[in-house]
Amino acid sequence: MARICNSMYSFHRLFYAGKMTATEFPSICASLGIREIEPLDRWIPSDDAGLSRFEAAIKEANCAVAQLTCGIGLFAADEAKRREKVEEAKKWARIAHRLGAPAMRIRGIYLTQPSPRDCGLLNESNGAGSTCTACWAKR
Repeated sequence: MARICNSMYSFHRLFYAGKMTATEFPSICASLGIREIEPLDRWIPSDDAGLSRFEAAIKEANCAVAQLTCGIGLFAADEAKRREKVEEAKKWARIAHRLGAPAMRIRGIYLTQPSPRDCGLLNESNGAGSTCTACWAKR
């Protein structure tokens, strides 16, 4: 049976405008008949107290976390920066586990415009003729 999940991004304008909070999101989804949610790292707390409040809101709304999505730029050419981002991803994986999410999605983002070297590395790893998203968007 297919299940419906709603991403926090569906309400991105409200989140960015400060008109919705993470703790309000589960009850709004439940009011729409949606019981599975996809939190995004940019709008949920990562501290213990904040996560406890978010967990309580999920439970109160009788919702479940289908997956947690986080935007982490893992494509840094600098080894130290890449390791830092891997550690950040591990932190969010622990949070996903705490929230009961069976999956976590990492949106591979660039924090800055990629250098030609970064794009060359991506092209090599993706096979002949492939292009990274940032280069493709410039076309």
